[in-house]
Amino acid sequence: MNKYTLKHREAQKRYKASLAGKLTEKKYRLTEKFKQAHKRYISKQQEHNKIYKLVFEATKTGILLKKPCEICGKQFAMAHHDDYNKPYEVKWFCHVHHAEYHKKRR
Repeated sequence: MNKYTLKHREAQKRYKASLAGKLTEKKYRLTEKFKQAHKRYISKQQEHNKIYKLVFEATKTGILLKKPCEICGKQFAMAHHDDYNKPYEVKWFCHVHHAEYHKKRR
């Protein structure tokens, strides 16, 4: 992350903490644009949580075996889904490589 980005983030935090920032946020939350975006976010999160629970139960019962990171071999790895319609088709990545995988896909 470069210096500009860090300074920009700090300025955003200060603004959001200020009275003007709080009022702006409150007004935005009343708009239709926010409400629609929030609905999309909630439905996506519900889908994600449902799949997360399926994988958790599958690993707990032995249906799905936890594997090490596919890139570095670290034992602690998390399941990644390319397609939520296939909940048991997962790739296993450690935290670092999972974040890198998402950055590459953007």
